[in-house]
Amino acid sequence: MALDRDHYRETYQSVLLLAGKKYKYDDVYFRASLAFTAALFLSARSLGIPKNFMALYEQSAFYFIVYLSICLISTEYINRTTLFLDQKCDWKLRPYPRTCMQLLLGVCFPFLMVFQFDSRFSEIYDYDLAFPFLGLYLLFVNLYYLCSFLILSYREIPVPEDQYKKSLLVIKGMANKPLPIDQISHIRRDGEHVYIITFNAETYLVQNTLDELQQSLNPKHFFRANRKYIINYSACQHFQPGQHRKLELIITPKTALPITISQQKVKAFKEWMER
Repeated sequence: MALDRDHYRETYQSVLLLAGKKYKYDDVYFRASLAFTAALFLSARSLGIPKNFMALYEQSAFYFIVYLSICLISTEYINRTTLFLDQKCDWKLRPYPRTCMQLLLGVCFPFLMVFQFDSRFSEIYDYDLAFPFLGLYLLFVNLYYLCSFLILSYREIPVPEDQYKKSLLVIKGMANKPLPIDQISHIRRDGEHVYIITFNAETYLVQNTLDELQQSLNPKHFFRANRKYIINYSACQHFQPGQHRKLELIITPKTALPITISQQKVKAFKEWMER
């Protein structure tokens, strides 16, 4: 029970350290695509039955530009409001005040502004209000940022150091022995077997899979380069551009060929290397 209390205390302290952190929502293209799609739907909904093709073109283009502007401005406003509230009123530390402020600033205020604009616009150009659909759009954007915040904060909760292994059980010939983690240069999968290579260029067999080893090693010190390699930060010498936007990594002791960092992991690898 004491160990459980210590674990929960460390986890809670980790949450406190992350609270108030200003997350970067890397979603510019998503916001633009979302606004574009909503504008297409709203402009198509607002079209009547035009007299000719030219009228259809002019009317649809006009509605699309208007609704695209509304969606882009409201989405950008909610994005900036969410970033501000993430810094000033964290979801985890102050859930109830944050909920009220998000509803007020992120939902009610843009609702009011969009409704006023939509009402004036419908009076001038004589078409049905689009506000019910615009309201649903604003709700969706707020829910998107709430889910994004929870996902980002969950990913960044650090695991206590003692949760990771300090040594691994390795096999050399008929002998089994523990190998300290800090002696590992990299881990290589060769067919059905997994091998550990030390800084002294010694090779040991392990019975764990590469996925199991990845979970048991501290990600601060070890990185999954591709399907075949896990590398130690201290073993990295330098890397260079490879083919198809991949990276070629040189480590110590040297491997027969440079270790390839897959294109999907290039960004994460560079962030891991930069401390």
